[in-house]
Amino acid sequence: MATAEEIRADIAAVRAERLSLIRGERVKEVWRDGRRLTFSEITLDGISKVLTALNQELADVLADDGGSPRRRAIGIRYSN
Repeated sequence: MATAEEIRADIAAVRAERLSLIRGERVKEVWRDGRRLTFSEITLDGISKVLTALNQELADVLADDGGSPRRRAIGIRYSN
């Protein structure tokens, strides 16, 4: 399992990649047979999913380090 500092470093790296994609630095152009193809290796949606997963993993690690449970107990409620 990764430590909180490793996860924070990963989050910083993913955010830097997101900025480079937004700036257009991650977009590639390929020319073949007189045709141009422009694409990026990853999408903003993909980066958002990775950030969400890393933030959840960081929260889980911090909860384990703090000794608190991951989630609160599920309450039972009967409705009439």
